[in-house]
Amino acid sequence: MAKLDATDEHILYRLSEDARNTSAPEIADELDVSASTVRNRIDRLEERGVIAGYHAHIDYEACENRLVGVFECTSSVAEQEHLAARALRIPGVVNVREVLSGHGNIHAKVVAEDTDGFTRIARKLTNLGLEIETEEFLQNESFHPYHAFGPNTEEPAAPTGMETTPNDTILTVAEDAEVAGMTLKEANRAGLVGENVVVVAVERDGSVIAPRGDTMLEVGDRVKLFSPDDITERDRAVFA
Repeated sequence: MAKLDATDEHILYRLSEDARNTSAPEIADELDVSASTVRNRIDRLEERGVIAGYHAHIDYEACENRLVGVFECTSSVAEQEHLAARALRIPGVVNVREVLSGHGNIHAKVVAEDTDGFTRIARKLTNLGLEIETEEFLQNESFHPYHAFGPNTEEPAAPTGMETTPNDTILTVAEDAEVAGMTLKEANRAGLVGENVVVVAVERDGSVIAPRGDTMLEVGDRVKLFSPDDITERDRAVFA
């Protein structure tokens, strides 16, 4: 997991804002450092995988009125990563997201010339073994840099830790817990975490971590679980 300082965060914020029209000297002036420092930082962020790439935000509807939509699909946990990679190779699929969820755990953004094109893409997704849950046409899509990396325009709120809502549960990973020492991806693949249960936060050593698939659960971690349904005793048992 990459550690970022304020300089890294400011660079990421400005590149997220407009990477094409933002130069290293401009960022350097804002940070009061040299342009070479900014370039070196960008190179390091790319090498560490923090900056995974630069992509154009294309309005496909402006390209001869092409249609844009999202298929929400379901795969088994064991095949999720493999099927997501195969889905991305289907002509017309321009983006695939893997989601920590039991149902609808693969979201495929697609572009087609007409509704027949959507049908062909849907058929190919189904042929891969994916079950299409929903299909929606996109009307508009907007982006904004992550606010925590940007300028501090307001007083920071007092830390509140991991507060719960009626659908949340916070558990502490016990020494003999089944998930102790496993990454979230491994726990999902092993079927230890319920299909409708999502780990939304991990508190460790006084800091709250936004979990990812490669986040390892350690003994003593306070884990916040979310589910639209009731969290069962079995769900609780694998952490306790």
